[in-house]
Amino acid sequence: MNLQHRKRSSRTRTEMVHVAQHLSEIQPYHGVNLFPSFGQLDRERGHWKITIRGVVFEPFFDEYQNRILVRFLQRAMKVDPYSMDSDIFRQRVGAFLAQHGSGIRVAIRIGHKLYRLRRRTKRNGHFSGVLRLSVADVERMRNEGQIQSDWLHFRVVTAEGDQRKITGQAQLIRPNGVSVISDIDDTIKRSDVPIRSELLANTFLREYESIPGMSRLYRKGAENGVAFHYVSSSPWQLYESLKDLCQEERFPHGTYHLRTLRLKDPRVLSLLLPTRWGKRRTICSILKAFPSRTFVLIGDSGERDPELYGAIARKYPGRVSRIYIRDLETRSMDTARLRKAFRGRTNSMWRLFTDADQLTTDWEKLLGGSG
Repeated sequence: MNLQHRKRSSRTRTEMVHVAQHLSEIQPYHGVNLFPSFGQLDRERGHWKITIRGVVFEPFFDEYQNRILVRFLQRAMKVDPYSMDSDIFRQRVGAFLAQHGSGIRVAIRIGHKLYRLRRRTKRNGHFSGVLRLSVADVERMRNEGQIQSDWLHFRVVTAEGDQRKITGQAQLIRPNGVSVISDIDDTIKRSDVPIRSELLANTFLREYESIPGMSRLYRKGAENGVAFHYVSSSPWQLYESLKDLCQEERFPHGTYHLRTLRLKDPRVLSLLLPTRWGKRRTICSILKAFPSRTFVLIGDSGERDPELYGAIARKYPGRVSRIYIRDLETRSMDTARLRKAFRGRTNSMWRLFTDADQLTTDWEKLLGGSG
């Protein structure tokens, strides 16, 4: 009896593997990145909606395109060729040169269940989808350890013989509470966005450097149950480097929302400069996903964060409790810009700072009232 049961279980597992391999078209030569996302509770329907986002690529590039890109960056950064002979440069620029895996079917394994995403990867290799898990399934996975500190773990289904474990995470964010939407460049990472040559050099040549005190401030928030969303005009090709910085500097784990940038011509890298890439649409989608949560918006004066955050606060009255703007020497906020950016908002809603310590008292007061 027990032997028969073991045989049936073994046969079931084998059948499941074969089914999984037919669901997914990820091959051993494909690289896959899964980006941290979130899950939202639908109380009326009794399930969690889990957002899955990632990219499929092939780690091969055209040597001619590589030479063109290197020459362009050398001129734009105003550096000699020897400055670009480094592992940092090769790693970061390589992400822009990888071939896109378009039209590929992706399947995800969550716990014991398999899910095939409805849409294949786009021309740029990116894919996304929303999966639904019952509340009961989520609680079971919590008990089994597949959900840790509200982060759900899942895997990409790969081809037969491919032993890689390509894992991703989605934060299960409760309907009520406080969330921070934070910019990255010049807010938590030194980038020097207003100076083009410095921005490119900081992006491709130098070790990433965090803004002093910001990780400590953010950790205090995370300890009090604050959820973090990192929304930036940096392209997805830099995600791995940005993730490494946040881990090294102990920034709270959070969801990432970066810009999709497809490299057809090296001049497209000029788009690393401030632009209206859809950041407002991304932030608004997060607010709509969590209509009962309160938001804190944190950015800097180097880009259009003050104007963008002020507009969002006006569009969603009562949803934004604070706006913090790091004031940069290279593009400091003047009275006219402040007045225009935050028109119609009370002075207590927004605050400029140059040092993270200047926010400590207000931040603790805000956290004390979030419970």
